Amino acid sequence: MMLHSILRPHALLLVLLLLPTMVSAFSFSDLFGGSEDKEKESASSPLSAVKAGVPPAAGASQENGLAYGDLETLFGLLNTSQRQKVLEDEKLFAGFVDRELARRAVVSVAKAEHWQQDPRVAYLMRQRSEQVLVDTYLRKKALEKLPASYPSEEQIKAFYDQNQPQFRIDDRIHLWQIFLAIPAEASAAEVAKVTAEAVRIDKAIRAGKLSFKKAVEKYSQHPASRLNDGYMGLLKLSTLRPEIREMLGKLKENELTPPVQEKDGMHLIKRGAGVTGQVLPLPQVAGQIRTLLRKSVAMQAAKGALSEIRESQGASVAKETLEEWRLRLRVAESGHKAAPK
Repeated sequence: MMLHSILRPHALLLVLLLLPTMVSAFSFSDLFGGSEDKEKESASSPLSAVKAGVPPAAGASQENGLAYGDLETLFGLLNTSQRQKVLEDEKLFAGFVDRELARRAVVSVAKAEHWQQDPRVAYLMRQRSEQVLVDTYLRKKALEKLPASYPSEEQIKAFYDQNQPQFRIDDRIHLWQIFLAIPAEASAAEVAKVTAEAVRIDKAIRAGKLSFKKAVEKYSQHPASRLNDGYMGLLKLSTLRPEIREMLGKLKENELTPPVQEKDGMHLIKRGAGVTGQVLPLPQVAGQIRTLLRKSVAMQAAKGALSEIRESQGASVAKETLEEWRLRLRVAESGHKAAPK
């Protein structure tokens, strides 16, 4: 492709990603996607605030085994933003209920067929049930060591000042294109035919016999940009290949590059206005910094809690035992492969 996405992960985010995984389902979206606001909400039903009056008592209305009380509990597991979206959209709410009904229907059928008695299924059910305890307990421990006042405005500003490059938007440029596809595994003759067509279109535009807009409508085979007069967007110069950047640097606004061949096809690129890079102001990124710092502290707190629990419970296996288990599993696996099918 003509464009390459150059990822520049935030240094702190990279550190978070490199930390050892604590538990397979430890969800920081639960920690910061609405769990804190739940602590500030009243004990009343989340649905009670939707409209005046008292909602039906739990179990007062029931459809296909799904009672209002069950739905209320399930709904309360969503974060504030999710709850608002579900309540504001009739179709989303119907889908939310429908998914729970479908889940319960499958559970009913599976239990009727005694599927839960399969040893592997029973183990998975128990493991996932216990995982809820792990997730919620580590979340509790993380929040215990996460003051609501953290980080302070001074800490946010200090982080911002120390990481200015991370908040800089690179130089960008508006680009338009006409794209002619080259079929996969195309022969040399097919490639030559598409190339010749791109050259012909390029010459017609430069000679004033064909407008760029008309050429896009008639010839471009990239649906997204074709429906927008060929516009590709305001793109970072750093994401473009060096030769493309060099080409565009020699052009004035509204001028075309020569046809550019890529694996997927030929591109005729029109340059638009450039936008000089800038550092995003602190007010615009303060919320992101706050979330990032809180996640970092919560991750460290949860990791520390996990280490303490493992040590107190003696949750370790001797190296010799590990090797014995590994060898026994290898032998068993070899037996499975050797068994006739």
